[in-house]
Amino acid sequence: MAMGVVWASRTLCRACRAQRVLQQRPRGLCEQAAPAPPWTILGIESSFDDTAVAVVRGTPAAHSSFGAPGSEVLSSVAFDQRALHKNTGGTVPRTAGQLHRLHLPRVTQEALQLANVSMKDIDVIAFTQGPGLGPCLQAGLEFAKELGESYRVPLMPVHHMEGHLLSGRIEHPAVCFPYLSLLASGGHCLLLLAAGIGQYHRLGHGLDDAPGEAYDKLARLMGLERGGPDLATLAEQGCPTRFSFKTPMHETRSCDFSFSGLKTAVIRMYEQERLHVTEKNLSQLHADLAAGFQKAVCQHLSTRTARALEYCKLHGDVRDVVFAGGVASNLAIRNAVSQRARQYGAATVCPSPALCVDNAIMIAWVAVEHLAHAQATGAPPSLCGPTSALRYIPRWPLGQDDRCRVTKTNIKVPLSNTAQQ
Repeated sequence: MAMGVVWASRTLCRACRAQRVLQQRPRGLCEQAAPAPPWTILGIESSFDDTAVAVVRGTPAAHSSFGAPGSEVLSSVAFDQRALHKNTGGTVPRTAGQLHRLHLPRVTQEALQLANVSMKDIDVIAFTQGPGLGPCLQAGLEFAKELGESYRVPLMPVHHMEGHLLSGRIEHPAVCFPYLSLLASGGHCLLLLAAGIGQYHRLGHGLDDAPGEAYDKLARLMGLERGGPDLATLAEQGCPTRFSFKTPMHETRSCDFSFSGLKTAVIRMYEQERLHVTEKNLSQLHADLAAGFQKAVCQHLSTRTARALEYCKLHGDVRDVVFAGGVASNLAIRNAVSQRARQYGAATVCPSPALCVDNAIMIAWVAVEHLAHAQATGAPPSLCGPTSALRYIPRWPLGQDDRCRVTKTNIKVPLSNTAQQ
């Protein structure tokens, strides 16, 4: 799809918009009639190590199909598995899947009780179909199908990253299409142009380690218990100029990301400096390394975002940047991205911390968005019966791949002059 055509989607007839959405629907669907609004959605998220369930009530957009629908979060419950994986040095997929199976019934019952509803009140069960860890996705899918079959409730398979992509519109309904989204977490790093529901264009993605993954690995190296968040806190206490790390892929005029080389450079510097540092000064070494690392991450993410904004402006107007995912909770990175976006006349919107991490609210919200879009445009809803031949999808790219177009545009973007504060 040519980029110039994307901007014209607001003026397309309903049939054309419906066809575009139909072409990008989740896999394994069969037609189900859409329930009448308001919709009460049960969201299930189990892609990694959080067992999460939420109940969200949604209504159609008040003014147009491009405005955000109305919503009310009735409940949100999560069980964090991380403490149980602590002794294994990371999340073990099979163990995580077993824990999801063990805790999903209890978490679901608690979410329904907090929302003061029963399964008879649920119109749609939305669940994460992918991407993620196979055993975790399988546990969520099988549980959703059992619930749907028992209570005769239709299912909506959801792309996990679409949940993050659309999450900015939950608390900020004024965010309208088209907008740019930077999604950065422990498992992903993406720059996406959201032109409408189901109309997503991938401008850049991670080539190796995700930023959150690099934070966690360096945190373990320094003996920090909470991983990335502790490293970000430590970086605030360090000097960002003591160690100068090269901004990844600065000479490559794309919007792709790479954090593996930066992580390795920090590890090598740590091993080199550790030989000459006393235990008394070790904490300062950790802080300064963390600060230098975070400065390079800020430069990398903000520069890539700037190039994506330049590219978008060649084809239409983008007024908002939605920065979501767990890394969006990092204040230093958030400020760096916001400053660069302002230089291009765009406002940066970040979901609240509870919506930045993996959660079931965003999964239910995707269902609200698709149901509202279907009602406004006449597009078939992305629903299926509980007996459908659905499969989980561990690896599942989101949107149309437009990365080559970005690279061919050859947009030069200077590094930001602002260092970490």
